[in-house]
Amino acid sequence: MMRLVVGSGRLASMLLTVMREDKETYLYGRNPKTVDYLLADFPNVKKANEQHFSLIKDVFLCLPPDGYEGFILKHKNLFDHNVTFYHMATAFKEEDVQLMVGNKKVVPLKLAGHAMVVKKEKSGLFVLGEQYKEDLGKIENLFPTMNIEIGSEADVLLAN
Repeated sequence: MMRLVVGSGRLASMLLTVMREDKETYLYGRNPKTVDYLLADFPNVKKANEQHFSLIKDVFLCLPPDGYEGFILKHKNLFDHNVTFYHMATAFKEEDVQLMVGNKKVVPLKLAGHAMVVKKEKSGLFVLGEQYKEDLGKIENLFPTMNIEIGSEADVLLAN
């Protein structure tokens, strides 16, 4: 099942560090230089282009809140209707992302803590909303070194 990490900063780097390695992971970002830098660090990850988007089943949005709208509005119609957008920006709410993606699934997956610490330790804590418990097994499988707790976006915002 193909997945896409969008972004090429600290959060994307951390995510790729703790994500189960396979040949189905793609990376897409606005800055070609930082994308190439990450691809050099993660040889199992492939560079994505818009032609890949229709095949992607899971999209991990590792963008700052102000980067969401530009990416989603430009690309949302290229994704299959069964795609899931995992949104990770701590200070951005699920409802805001849902308004942008329309009828596609949005799952808030928030990092409690700092991305660089998690990358260094290769372990940390994700918080998943109560209403997305059915995604828990999939997320645990994809991120085997991460702890996953059920909680709210507000809890993570307060903790961070």
